[in-house]
Amino acid sequence: MKLQTERPTLLSGSRLSYQLPVLRQEFNVKGSRLKFLSPDQRSVTMDDVSRRRGVELILDNGRSFDLHRTYRIEDQEEPGGSLIAEVYTRQYLSNDRVLCYLRPYNTHRQTAGYLYIKENDVARYITNLDITPQTVVRSVQVLHRGGEWTSSLSVSPGEMVDVRLEGEGLQKARMSFEDLPIIPSDSSVRTDARLVYRVMVPVNFSKRKSTIYNAGQPTGYAISVREFQRPHPLDFVSVSYGEATRPVTRLGGPVLYNGTIRDVVFQFNPNGIDQGEQLYGKQFLSFEVRTLNSKGELIEMRNVDNVVVCPGDNSPRYAFYTDKQCRTDPLSLNSLLGRKTYDLDDWSRILVTVKHQTGPYSEPGYTQTVELVLKRRYKFDIDVSFPAGLLTRREDEKGYGNFGGISLATLAQLSFYSPDKINRLRPYKIGAGFVALNAFNLSPTATSERDLGVVILGSVYPTRRDAKFTFPLYLGGGACWAWASGSTCLGRALGSDCSAQGFAKFKGSLAKFDVLPNFARLPFNSAKPCALLQLHISNNGRDFLLSQARGQVVIHGRVQRLLHAEIELDFGLGAAGAGRDFAAVFGDELEHVGAFQACIGGYARVQVVNFTGFVVPDFHHLQSGDAGGRVGAQPGHHFLDFFGAALAFLVSEIRSST
Repeated sequence: MKLQTERPTLLSGSRLSYQLPVLRQEFNVKGSRLKFLSPDQRSVTMDDVSRRRGVELILDNGRSFDLHRTYRIEDQEEPGGSLIAEVYTRQYLSNDRVLCYLRPYNTHRQTAGYLYIKENDVARYITNLDITPQTVVRSVQVLHRGGEWTSSLSVSPGEMVDVRLEGEGLQKARMSFEDLPIIPSDSSVRTDARLVYRVMVPVNFSKRKSTIYNAGQPTGYAISVREFQRPHPLDFVSVSYGEATRPVTRLGGPVLYNGTIRDVVFQFNPNGIDQGEQLYGKQFLSFEVRTLNSKGELIEMRNVDNVVVCPGDNSPRYAFYTDKQCRTDPLSLNSLLGRKTYDLDDWSRILVTVKHQTGPYSEPGYTQTVELVLKRRYKFDIDVSFPAGLLTRREDEKGYGNFGGISLATLAQLSFYSPDKINRLRPYKIGAGFVALNAFNLSPTATSERDLGVVILGSVYPTRRDAKFTFPLYLGGGACWAWASGSTCLGRALGSDCSAQGFAKFKGSLAKFDVLPNFARLPFNSAKPCALLQLHISNNGRDFLLSQARGQVVIHGRVQRLLHAEIELDFGLGAAGAGRDFAAVFGDELEHVGAFQACIGGYARVQVVNFTGFVVPDFHHLQSGDAGGRVGAQPGHHFLDFFGAALAFLVSEIRSST
């Protein structure tokens, strides 16, 4: 016997050789005393038919065979062996052979040893063949790449899987898979009890299942072909909120949108799911929609489940994706929300979470959050504050003087937001309005100089959000109302030329009035329209000037103690009847007057209706006739009401200090 090596060896003379030295082995061969009879078949199947009727088998002529005789076949030469089969000799053939019937009763493998043909428990001849059971497939399992063996026979198009069949008599089986090619593999297993095949499922496989055959006969098992159900990255989902449509996977963080969001629409791209042989199948999505206000409080919440998006016609499996559940139309948030996106306040947030459902997939899906913030660049507001320690410089004075006391400021301010932060104001503001300098005098002596001015102020606020008290810095300028100059009309500060006639005359300064007699009647001799601002007392729908005198004031026959009189400021900016107000002395002020009032006659008893302009003619507000006049008048009314109270307090403080 000559053997060769994989690696050469160096011989004498520097020669390489792959040959090994010749191996010699001597054997002593002796003839058997029992003749071997060769069968014409190497394998016989044992089943009910073969056991009852037998299988035709041709054996060599044993010379001592008796026709029409049954011989016993056992697996050992000695008596008492297991009965494997019986052979019945039927007739002699012309080629010196014998036609027999073989009735198998047990299985046998040639590798297990010889079979002995016995007559009366005496071995006459020897033979050998395989007696195997009928081929039966009892179970089928599938192995996916990177997985474990599973009894689920579902495979996907374009997938290569291993199929394992277990049963009996499988070694002689001729298995095939309907329209599926078998890929040769070194790991294939073929035994009598187990077979393993590697099968490739084409991408364009046009059937729902592939039947497993044995020699052309169905085994009762089939491989079902199901479509892929793998989660695809969410780049096939796009969102539109006022700008160009963008994939949700490209929105990395909150989107600050400066404007009104008319609607938020999600669109789907079916052609972006399956690409070539990369198949993903249907995508099952769910949407969670939340709207929050500027403080982060929940406004509304909606859930949309079972949104199915199917691959488009570019997929080779498009014909198998046809389903009524497949969604092609966009998803609009305004069709779900009670409070629409265009009705949200500044710095509100819209949060939409798009994710795969967990049920249809065997692996984790993808999740993407879309956050839209209604950004604003600035904010307009009415601010009331109490600045202290103001340094005031007047045109006719040098230097700034001393720090002032506590003032009262009512300003219409513009605040500016930081462009790169959410709902964070910049530390400065710009505003215009009224400032009552030294409005609150805490000193027992009136040494501070009080004044009222129209100013434009810039302020700087602390940037810490957790501070409970803030101390802003103010800087600005304006025009004072010059309380120290006599005969100056209050209306002048608002641009009206109001005569002081008909009012209690001032003496030296506004803080000092002429003291009238204990009982006096106030005349009004001016028919000229009054200023936009006037100090008055109302009685039965007629406006009168309040005279600050010690004692009593008689108003058309009525006596009112001055200590109980109420100071009001009638601005003429509201939206109710100008001539239906209740008397101020009774403490019930229901009017919201028109654009301005007029004084006619000596007592200003009637207010001219034509001059009130865009008002509701009844103080109970039972009918609306302002034609949009309240849009601008109502905010100004609230603002000046507060200013009127402050002005009354200031005048009272001035008088008490004098």
